[in-house]
Amino acid sequence: MANRGQSEFSITVTTTSATAAFRDISQQVDTINGFSVEAVLEQSDAFGDAWREQLYTGIRQMDDVTFSGFFEDTATATGVNAIFGQATDLGAEREMELNFAVAAGGSDVAHFDMLIRRYRKMPSRGALTRNEATVAPSGAMTTAT
Repeated sequence: MANRGQSEFSITVTTTSATAAFRDISQQVDTINGFSVEAVLEQSDAFGDAWREQLYTGIRQMDDVTFSGFFEDTATATGVNAIFGQATDLGAEREMELNFAVAAGGSDVAHFDMLIRRYRKMPSRGALTRNEATVAPSGAMTTAT
């Protein structure tokens, strides 16, 4: 089993929902919360039951993905600020791919549509300004290995 590190991980996103042109933002991100996939369950135990019971609703979901890095103000559409930081970007749909084996010449990709939920610029005295984006996955996530 091969272990994977940060040098083998990449984050790519589209600048609009209708394009297949992915932009690699890996070099502008130094923190990501990863992603979590879960089944949506409903409590189904009845009166008199001593233990909780659950039923699968048939729905799966992903938690929000939050990532951050040093703020950059590149005017091109390749940077985090340009892709996520404009007021008109909030609520916009994009696509994201998280590849966990890119540097090894492999592919272990999670691909999903997302809506831009939040974007923050975080200046701090005595430190470089950072930015943070939070996206809400929407629809099915596909994986390829």
